[in-house]
Amino acid sequence: MENNWKTTDQLYYSRYHFNLFSNFTFFFDDTMNGDMIRQRESRNIFGYTTTASKSWLLGNKKANTELGGGFRFDDVNSIELSKAVKRQFLDYTQLGDMKETNGFLYINQNIELTDKLNMNAAVRYDNFRFGYQNKLAGENDFRYRKNGVISPKLNFNYAVNPRVKVFFNNGIGFHSNDTRVILDNAADDILPRVIGTDLGVIIKPV
Repeated sequence: MENNWKTTDQLYYSRYHFNLFSNFTFFFDDTMNGDMIRQRESRNIFGYTTTASKSWLLGNKKANTELGGGFRFDDVNSIELSKAVKRQFLDYTQLGDMKETNGFLYINQNIELTDKLNMNAAVRYDNFRFGYQNKLAGENDFRYRKNGVISPKLNFNYAVNPRVKVFFNNGIGFHSNDTRVILDNAADDILPRVIGTDLGVIIKPV
């Protein structure tokens, strides 16, 4: 790319089958058959990520800028939660198809403030679209819900000497819940926020 920009592109596909039996409460809820459950799904994941980065000078200090974006699409067939006895199917609790789409954009900036102090600032935007078709309810169409979220961060690290570094990291993130839970809640609950701060020291042994 011109003007010393370096670009990378990644296109990917993944497919997996998931089948898990578990029993956390033994006979607490069902004293006759027990509380064993089975979770099962077949998932296809399609995705693409692109980045462009450039190193440059701010005065006589080093800096690096990175821009990026992409998407991920999850196509889940017959996602199941069911009751089981001795690993044998007993009854469906949930059964349906699920579609999840995530598109994102971000900018990441590193700046050398002094010979020992570095700053990293970034902001990312994510947009999610969740869809679910409840087969047990006889639904013929998918129900959808969508929302977007902005996640900034600001980090500093200071090199006391070649072996000791102090860091101070701050950021706002989010948690993405299961689509089946999301469709039963208000839109504001789709992407609950979390604020994090880390202060620490990295020491490299001699």
